[in-house]
Amino acid sequence: MKVKILLLGIFIAYACAYLVAQKNITVDMNACTCQKNEPIKYNYLPRFNRLTDYKMFSKLIDWKLAGGEETFNGFAYKNLQTLNSSWNLTLVSFKSPTMFIHPEDSISINITPCSKNVEFEIGSVISRPISKYIPNFDWENEIEPTAKNYVNILLKITKPKSVLFSIFMYSSTGGIESFIDTINQKYNTNIKLEYKELETGQFFDPLLVALDKNNVPFEDFLLNTFILTDTIPHILNIIEESKINLFFNTNVRNLFTQSIGLWSNSEFIGLIIDANMLRKWDDIENKALTDSLGNYSSTEILVNISKFRFETQKGINLQIKNICLPKSEIGGTGIVIDYSGENVELLNSSRLVIHSGVNISIPKEKINIQAENVNINNKVIFGDIMFSEKKNINKTIHYFEEKGLKVRFKKKIDKMHFEYRL
Repeated sequence: MKVKILLLGIFIAYACAYLVAQKNITVDMNACTCQKNEPIKYNYLPRFNRLTDYKMFSKLIDWKLAGGEETFNGFAYKNLQTLNSSWNLTLVSFKSPTMFIHPEDSISINITPCSKNVEFEIGSVISRPISKYIPNFDWENEIEPTAKNYVNILLKITKPKSVLFSIFMYSSTGGIESFIDTINQKYNTNIKLEYKELETGQFFDPLLVALDKNNVPFEDFLLNTFILTDTIPHILNIIEESKINLFFNTNVRNLFTQSIGLWSNSEFIGLIIDANMLRKWDDIENKALTDSLGNYSSTEILVNISKFRFETQKGINLQIKNICLPKSEIGGTGIVIDYSGENVELLNSSRLVIHSGVNISIPKEKINIQAENVNINNKVIFGDIMFSEKKNINKTIHYFEEKGLKVRFKKKIDKMHFEYRL
């Protein structure tokens, strides 16, 4: 299915979704929970898959949508605005949780941590630059990234005279007469321009006419004379790309690259850590929580944010105010971790870093200690433990090593680095 820009009026006949929205949030940062309240109703909304298909959406997002195409087909949208090659809209989902999974499965982001089977809204803009000039450009079938293919398309939207002007402005042609001599030798032609044309600089039209009379296609002339670095077929290289950008006054990579931006005005998201790494802890039973089938529950870290934005090629920009990490067991080790506070960041879109004040305990041994620079994702947890009491050092080392954690001391004897990796 091709990606299309469609006018809003067309969507009246399309399949629609009846959605219920919620505003106002009840938050308990001690219990790491939040709940939306006060439902309000929307009118019928068109389905998002009428604008783009799942395959294209997945390619632009890169992160995996939990539930795949089934979840995608449940998306609707509103507030559609189109401008040249971009369209802005509000993407709506009424499935909770709605999660995106890191390409390397290192962490998952829940966009709906405060929603219980109600929708969320995120702003979205999808940009297709070349569509501004070629509205029916086929985005479904990618073009091979060669200089010839790019130049072929660019010449459909750029006048040859403009390209020639850029060449003479920015290239070392050795003078007009030398330039014409080079063409004659290269193509075995006999192009001659009048002296007046050479003097006034009005030689673009006569040159194009001369090329046409000598059966030299302008595209071939441009590629073979100024752009290509090799006559053997090859993928666009850096030198060719820089020349095309210069002669056509564009950025050829961006021009033929679709992108999507997603952002949320919600104050909260959830970061999901797999149960193999962190599993919710039951303080009453003094063990990890399990469901009726005996499966461990993954940990969801409630994150209060000031900004959440995703952009193709740039990844996630997440600005965190504070978080609440509920008591959770590291693997099956009996080591429990929790935290509530600020001074936290998402590093490289794939690893949560808590810089100080992390609580670590070993209930079985009645040990309670503090850690800093704690890094967490689905594949590894590591950080530095600060010992306030010397008596806990040997006992902690012994227990950590017994449970398969790697430990080593830094320069200070009261600071121990630990690491647990799956």
